[in-house]
Amino acid sequence: MRKADRSMIPEPASLVDANGAGARERVRAVEYYAAIEREKAARQGDPANKAKKGGKKEPVTSFNFNAYKGEDVKAALEKLFHEKCAYCESKYKAVMPVHVEHYRPKSRVFEDASHAGYWWLASEWTNLLPSCAHCNGNNYHEIHLVPDEEPYSQASKGNAYLLGKLDYFPVGLRVRTTRIIHSMRKCRRSWILLARTLQIILSGFLETI
Repeated sequence: MRKADRSMIPEPASLVDANGAGARERVRAVEYYAAIEREKAARQGDPANKAKKGGKKEPVTSFNFNAYKGEDVKAALEKLFHEKCAYCESKYKAVMPVHVEHYRPKSRVFEDASHAGYWWLASEWTNLLPSCAHCNGNNYHEIHLVPDEEPYSQASKGNAYLLGKLDYFPVGLRVRTTRIIHSMRKCRRSWILLARTLQIILSGFLETI
């Protein structure tokens, strides 16, 4: 994942204008989630509701976010990330349109069923990333484990693991470091080899002058 300097691109007008799609949607979202909290509080204080505890839960409808999908948002993200997926850095435009992905998920957090998601960041420019469909979803990806690396905990089919950003945001969980350390060691060996090669070349060059 490559760091992008957002100061190089003006923030999309639809997200920052006082009467833009982002501002209007945030007002509706605040009202929507405030109503949910009021309803929860009312149910907790209702003796009749407590008697029903353990019964079938009523389905919860989610807020319909759309402001982040604005054409100016997509254009700004594609320019900032050079039309590449922010995660895998693949050029997706030849085979699929850009997916506007939320770094902090807007409607739920997979690791915590009680988390309503970071809904207040749904149209926040710094929380939006361009993504290919594979990274923004949950699909099987072939992974070749490096030496000493533990198998992934996700569901697997052979060497393929069920991976993708989707609604995952594992704050506070242990991060896999084996692959990173292994890659750093390989990179270090490559630089040592390159330095030695340059030393030999320069030595031969200096002997001729």
